[in-house]
Amino acid sequence: MNTINILITSAVLLSACGPKYGIPEKEADWPLDTKYAFQVVQKGQVSQRGAILNKDVLDLEFNAECKFDQSIQDCRIAGPIKIYQNDANGNRTLQTSQKLDVPIKLKWKGRSLSKVDAANMSELFIDVMQNAFGSLEFPGVPERCEKDYAWKTSTRFQMFKIKGLMGPGSFRNIHKVSDCQDRMHIQSQGVLTMSGQATDNMTAERYSFNAIGTTWVDLQSGIIIERNHRMTLESASVQSQHGDVIRQVIMKRIP
Repeated sequence: MNTINILITSAVLLSACGPKYGIPEKEADWPLDTKYAFQVVQKGQVSQRGAILNKDVLDLEFNAECKFDQSIQDCRIAGPIKIYQNDANGNRTLQTSQKLDVPIKLKWKGRSLSKVDAANMSELFIDVMQNAFGSLEFPGVPERCEKDYAWKTSTRFQMFKIKGLMGPGSFRNIHKVSDCQDRMHIQSQGVLTMSGQATDNMTAERYSFNAIGTTWVDLQSGIIIERNHRMTLESASVQSQHGDVIRQVIMKRIP
């Protein structure tokens, strides 16, 4: 899956106010069987106390097949997980391909993904799966498509979770419908503040991220069919530079 360019939204989006009325949230009509293609990019891993351990880039692709039953989605990795290496010019080269047969359980409450569980897997694997399957989560998607309709969210979605930064945080996002032809096109922009875990002798390190994303939603079912979301480190209480920590998820539903 090639990385698609994120549609750049103007700074007006973050400060914009939506209509003075609210459109009810559309209930997701999950199909019994669904297939997805994911690309997850993680730059920089963070320790539990909030220190940047490395600035390496983890770039991987995989497909998943899911079956929905009431509020549970049982998913499996379909085919190999492909890991890519990125050079200084941004060119991607396949480094390794490994087949994994891992069951992953998604627990839903409405449009909110309450838990991503993969038994006996590493913390890093869970971290990647939370980012990937978190792209399916989007509370507030309106019942009808109305251009320029906007709403705010302040929840720590699964897609926002970063191993090592699970202390207190703030997750201010604004979402705006930009198009209603064939499918609902939503642009999102946010400011996310995350922290590590404080100890008796040390305060928690804090990180500030800018977030931007585009989402396409099926008008009839309300299911996300494509999404591209990126979080980029802007500043931190530890010595760091812009972009030392990045999380990006690209998801496409496979027909």
